[in-house]
Amino acid sequence: MTRARIVLTTIAVLALLGVAAVGPIDQARAANDGNGVMFSHTAGTLVTQTVAVTDIAGTTALTATARARAGSALGQYFLFRVEYLDASNNVLTTITPWNGNLNVGGWGAYTASLDSSDPNWNSIASVRVSLDGDDGPLGWAGNYGTWVDEVRVEQVTAGGTTQLLANPDFASGTTGWTSTFQACSGGSGGRPCVSLGGIPIDTTTTTTSTTTTTSTTTTTTAPPTTTTTEAPTTTTEPATTTTEAPTTTTEPATTTTTTAPATTTTLGAVTPGDVTVRVDGTPQPVTVVHGDDQIAITSNGFTWHLTSLHGGSTLATVDGSLQLRRGGTLHLWGSGADGASELDVWLHSDPIHLGVMTANDGGAFDQQFPVAGTVAGGSHTVMVFAVTESGNEVQLDVGVLLVEPTGLPSTGNDTSLAFTAIAVLLLGTALVMITRRRAV
Repeated sequence: MTRARIVLTTIAVLALLGVAAVGPIDQARAANDGNGVMFSHTAGTLVTQTVAVTDIAGTTALTATARARAGSALGQYFLFRVEYLDASNNVLTTITPWNGNLNVGGWGAYTASLDSSDPNWNSIASVRVSLDGDDGPLGWAGNYGTWVDEVRVEQVTAGGTTQLLANPDFASGTTGWTSTFQACSGGSGGRPCVSLGGIPIDTTTTTTSTTTTTSTTTTTTAPPTTTTTEAPTTTTEPATTTTEAPTTTTEPATTTTTTAPATTTTLGAVTPGDVTVRVDGTPQPVTVVHGDDQIAITSNGFTWHLTSLHGGSTLATVDGSLQLRRGGTLHLWGSGADGASELDVWLHSDPIHLGVMTANDGGAFDQQFPVAGTVAGGSHTVMVFAVTESGNEVQLDVGVLLVEPTGLPSTGNDTSLAFTAIAVLLLGTALVMITRRRAV
């Protein structure tokens, strides 16, 4: 079963409006190269490119398409604007296929198309594309915002179709693109960057927005209506915790069942021992089993198991909380995912991408993720992004505690060593005193 989601309402509306059906970006051409723009928490720093158009009289259509998705969280802002300019760089027509938040997971292809019936068609000398984005509810320093992995401007003539933009898939970094770029960062800066191989990309396009105009008036098209409905949410900074209905917690190996929390949610911020599950942004009932050395979670057809490994041994849970060790390993396995789909795994509060695992055809998954020795200790959240067989986006948040990679508690070992040292010191002093007395 594929991950593609068919947005029937959008297709119906576009058909009624007589919008041309321009297909999404060629997925084989986009490939899984991981190259693309990553935006930060600050919108307003545009990424642009202007390309000249020759032989406009022999051209029948100019089509611009961007492939984008929300990065580390839903609700991130994305702007894709296409301007058709004359020889003096005056704007003749503006089409904005998208200017709003991305509240549906997965990649979307956003397209603007202008054809030769436009009254100003013969005056077009160039096309300018502009991109913008932010990280939505996160507000973190660094590049955790909207991802864009390819932009194309295609000129259709009697001889065929030609792609005009330089470096459309960002494989050559920032070449051809204009912006105030920064180096991709995990914790500083508020400007966009171009990542080479750092974006987890699949080849499934989940939404398609196509806008066609022949008007000489500047046109901005609002995001199309889709069948996806999300509950209103209020987000806060990552340092806060999620408000949930009362949870009953018992001793290890017993089962704790929690009701769905209120619609006030906090992305990436649950305290150690807490678990939340959201489907398309809406909190779900969760059943949690706290074992001696693992946590088992069941919700909405999914089952997750999490355990912590260090030095070849499985670490015990403490008060229902999973303890991760610096330099250790997070082991995650379970079932319920869409067959052959990808699960994206992160560690917050300073977001660290642990990796991507792929479910088998039956929706089962099993993988171990190393935890770097440089990760700060304290409370963190393991976040897993997945998709169900019916195409719904699922987000799992598990509060964990990251501790130092020591084998035993400091009390006992340190004290015994101290007593041993003192005993050796006293014995040495006694021997010196005895030697001196004999010498006298």
